[in-house]
Amino acid sequence: MIYTSADATIEFFHKIGLGKKLYILGSTELISYFSAHGFRLEMKNPDAVVAGFDLDFNYQRLHQATNLLRRGVPFYATHPDFTCPMENGHVLPDCGAICAALTAASGVEPQYLGKPFKPMFEGILRRSGCVPQKIAVVGDRLMTDIQIGRQNNLLSILVLTGETDPAMLHGSKLQPDFVVESLENLIRFLETDC
Repeated sequence: MIYTSADATIEFFHKIGLGKKLYILGSTELISYFSAHGFRLEMKNPDAVVAGFDLDFNYQRLHQATNLLRRGVPFYATHPDFTCPMENGHVLPDCGAICAALTAASGVEPQYLGKPFKPMFEGILRRSGCVPQKIAVVGDRLMTDIQIGRQNNLLSILVLTGETDPAMLHGSKLQPDFVVESLENLIRFLETDC
């Protein structure tokens, strides 16, 4: 089962009865995903501004979204990650960084809907049909992956191949149940210990 922060956002919008017109700061794929679920892109009078991962973010988008938010249009974000880790230690600015810029310009903070927030957890339970005791969260980020596990009493497994390195883990109050070096090590762990 795959359940993304975009799924959590879409299901939350359906649940609250949000209108179908959205100003989306996101990739072409994200915009297409929202369109496939009945939403349409609206530049001037949207029902909400939605921020996601956006490789095409530019000053024009920042300007448009800032003025919509200052006008009182509700602000939502798919996830709070500030960066997206790449190879060789490089990162791409992610949704949280875009939201920080918009908040600085507009004075409005978004409601985040992906990990570690409640709409994501509720959506995972609904989509999987599982009880929390049967779910393990595996991820590379303390503030989202491990946080959603800890606050919902889920088994949490940190993989050290992304954002979190051993020094970050050592300095954090937020600790996972297990730590593995890589997904390959996780597979070996599951094969031998389960």
